[in-house]
Amino acid sequence: MDNTFFIVCGDFNIPLKPNLDTDNYANINNPNARAKLVEVMEELNLIDYFRVLYPEIKRYSWRKKTPLKQARLDYFLISENLANFVEKMDITAGYRSDHSSVRLDIKFNTFNRGRGLWKFNNTLLKDAEYVKKGQRSYLYGQKAICNLYLQSNKCS
Repeated sequence: MDNTFFIVCGDFNIPLKPNLDTDNYANINNPNARAKLVEVMEELNLIDYFRVLYPEIKRYSWRKKTPLKQARLDYFLISENLANFVEKMDITAGYRSDHSSVRLDIKFNTFNRGRGLWKFNNTLLKDAEYVKKGQRSYLYGQKAICNLYLQSNKCS
């Protein structure tokens, strides 16, 4: 599965690491669902990249105000072989929701291109209108350069 990449994201409604991903929880809901998710992650070689970046930080993506209860329930689970392409991973404030936004930035194209090569399409030289416009542009440019030269010599 080396060339297969997975990005699985969403609100899973279960904390992957209850000791880090919950606050004010009396007990952990859905232990069977959590076990199944961990099993699928192992089977597909998925990682919780937030935990890779922040192994001990407590940040939450869901909040209940009364009584205050919070948890990290929203995840980006990615193939381990995608980890080198991740540029940014964050949890940011949500809008009109009890859930925060979870953001993952991935840059796949890291190849730096050179200057490149420009090649003139010489079939344009057979187009009389194109040639006439080119000649006018050239003459206009020559006149502008001559005027600049003359002005600079008069000023000095």
